[in-house]
Amino acid sequence: MPGQFNREDYIDVDSRITKYWEMHPKPEGSIQTEIIWVAEDGNAVAIRATVYQGDRILANGIAHEERGKSKTDGANFTSWWENAETSAIGRALANMDMSLSKRRPSRQEMEKVQRYADEHEAAAPVAAEPLTEAQERTVAQARDMGESGDTLGEFDALLRTLKIDATPGQWKTISKRRAALVAQHYQSATMNGGN
Repeated sequence: MPGQFNREDYIDVDSRITKYWEMHPKPEGSIQTEIIWVAEDGNAVAIRATVYQGDRILANGIAHEERGKSKTDGANFTSWWENAETSAIGRALANMDMSLSKRRPSRQEMEKVQRYADEHEAAAPVAAEPLTEAQERTVAQARDMGESGDTLGEFDALLRTLKIDATPGQWKTISKRRAALVAQHYQSATMNGGN
């Protein structure tokens, strides 16, 4: 498998949660989650976790998961929503410097990266292709939505409408731009206090 990671270099989310409860016992401490986006078919979800001390927000985290295609996809085969929630909590706790290791990502996040790499290892490479004018307009509209502070799910849903008519190469171009928009959205959210 390409890019294998050492599981022992990463802390699982449960350890971060345990440490949080030690530092912020109930009722002062709380972790709340909310669904911020769901694919029309229910096979993908984005969840935001918010960590509190009393009424004060300490950190937010966002995670996205898709339903696994087979039992080899582990928890995502049956429990992708729960897995997204756990990942979002792990991100929120990492955002408040509770990584508990030299590595910021959680073990669960690295396992997700490994699953993705394994799934796409055998896939034939697809070259990026130029977009049509209509596709460019939709990407620009999504970018404007992200810059205006709309939720990740709204502009992501808009970009996913392009997949229907896109060639594999065009979808690769759109996916690269989507990744840049998501990074911009996260950076903007972080600069604005994590909201």
